[in-house]
Amino acid sequence: MFWRNFISICTLSCAFSNIASANSIDSIYTDISSNRCKTIEVDKETSSSVRKCAGVADYSLLVQDADARESVTVLTPDGQQHSLKYSQIITSAFSTLGEKAEWRVENRGGKVLPIALIVRVY
Repeated sequence: MFWRNFISICTLSCAFSNIASANSIDSIYTDISSNRCKTIEVDKETSSSVRKCAGVADYSLLVQDADARESVTVLTPDGQQHSLKYSQIITSAFSTLGEKAEWRVENRGGKVLPIALIVRVY
């Protein structure tokens, strides 16, 4: 009985260590401050703007500033836009974003794959 349990525990430990090492998650930081991104749209009447910021693995971010509220839209490599709607989901109060975006990524077969995005809201 002891040996069967011992072998089971060793087998599970080896399996979990292989899973953990195969799918390690790393962080890559990109700059989303206004002086590091390209302004692509400005509305002179409302002072709202959109700037495009570099991301990782051919993803990029669109940072929208409208009515003193900032939000982010993720732009995928194939051109799809996924609005994160911070002013509707996170806070409707006046807000600004942190200067960095943190991308959580996995390295799969030598390719970086984004799996999560963290952007601070103040």
